[in-house]
Amino acid sequence: MQHDSQVPFLSTPWQTNEHITVSPYSQTFRTHTWTGLQFFRIHIPQSKFLHTVTRLNEYCAQHPTEANCGRYFSTSPQSYKVMSFGVLHEVFRGPNNQVSSGVHFTEAGLYYAR
Repeated sequence: MQHDSQVPFLSTPWQTNEHITVSPYSQTFRTHTWTGLQFFRIHIPQSKFLHTVTRLNEYCAQHPTEANCGRYFSTSPQSYKVMSFGVLHEVFRGPNNQVSSGVHFTEAGLYYAR
């Protein structure tokens, strides 16, 4: 768990772990460049979502004075409604402090499955 001075959040690499499951149809996390469009998909099962909320509550219990940590987040899935989502593209300095980046998104979507 981390905090950006406004909200606590979880950041995880694009690999199956305790918080997300990478789809078997998805490309995986990598650190090299590629060409052409690549398909990426993750799944967040309810159990992993609730585990993440529990971890968030544990973090906030240890940091109660940080913004948005003065209360606990519900562990009831019915308490949440997705209002929007986004895709974050981060860039890091490479060897010799060089940076190059390119990104192209198409058909981004958020789906709910039971």
